[in-house]
Amino acid sequence: GNYLFVGPRWKGEVPKGITKVFRAETDIVGTLTRTQLNGADDIPAMQAVQAQFRIIPLSQFAGTPAPAALPPVKGPAWDKASAEGIGFIPWFPLGNRALIGPDSPLIDGAERLGVTPGQVALAWLLRHSPVTLPIPGTGSVQHLEDNCAAALVHLDDATKAELDALVIG
Repeated sequence: GNYLFVGPRWKGEVPKGITKVFRAETDIVGTLTRTQLNGADDIPAMQAVQAQFRIIPLSQFAGTPAPAALPPVKGPAWDKASAEGIGFIPWFPLGNRALIGPDSPLIDGAERLGVTPGQVALAWLLRHSPVTLPIPGTGSVQHLEDNCAAALVHLDDATKAELDALVIG
């Protein structure tokens, strides 16, 4: 038979010759088909059935003009380390005090966000990947609490871009 797969918002008319309509929950539809095989002797019959499988656009099936193409889907940049679960562990990122001292380039961003320069630095590291685990070191309970609070800092895009320019170039 001929089967029609449509997204949830499709409102067209089902053309003659369609056996059944399958309505997907999203606009992106995929299909996985399976053909039963009853032993090695059945391979030629299975291949004959599979040779009849075809996926064609509805406009081609109905002999109508194709709709305008949708814009490309944009997603986040591919991050191989995150995809493979490879952790990034910055060891002692605040250790040389250049990012947290009185001449820190992070002071403006920290003041804008109402946090310390050290929290901005740690928030910046955490924003890069869900598999980042900074080990900042700590000398007191207050320092430990400040470091932990960095995980709650919402680093806005402007501040992140400033830090990227400072660190990454």
